[in-house]
Amino acid sequence: MTASVLVPLCLYAYTRQKIQSGLVPALAAAALEPVHIGTVELSLFGTLRVEDLTIGESLSVQELEASVGMQTLMRGDFAPDEVRVVRPRVRARMNPDGSLDLSELLARLRRTRAKSSVAGGGTGAEATARTPRLRRIVVAGGELVVTLRDIGVLEAPDVELWPQRGGV
Repeated sequence: MTASVLVPLCLYAYTRQKIQSGLVPALAAAALEPVHIGTVELSLFGTLRVEDLTIGESLSVQELEASVGMQTLMRGDFAPDEVRVVRPRVRARMNPDGSLDLSELLARLRRTRAKSSVAGGGTGAEATARTPRLRRIVVAGGELVVTLRDIGVLEAPDVELWPQRGGV
């Protein structure tokens, strides 16, 4: 086999192993929910594409793509400038107090992120100030399903969010 075939295969195997042994368990521990990640692709131009992502019963995404712009890479930052989410399905149930169970999952993930920011150096505020900000999140073909206890189910199919200057 030539290097042109062997190098990408080794890079894929290494990336896949790191995701399955590192990212999936860490995300599952933070969410306190089972996590599944299907296919992962990483391009040489700074785009990470994940297909078939699920977190428990609350969230599933057909495709998630995070892109780092060339200017961002040239500054030495590796945080994404844009995230594209295709066909997310968000399911939530109303708790007896009127809150949504999804908010509990999101709160757990936020707490874990805050702890890792502090562990990475400085206070949470200092770490947040150094973190490059995501410029755009595009959601296409999403579905929101909320079970309203004894009332019924609220479904919103084909949800799309397109960021605009000043809001969504």
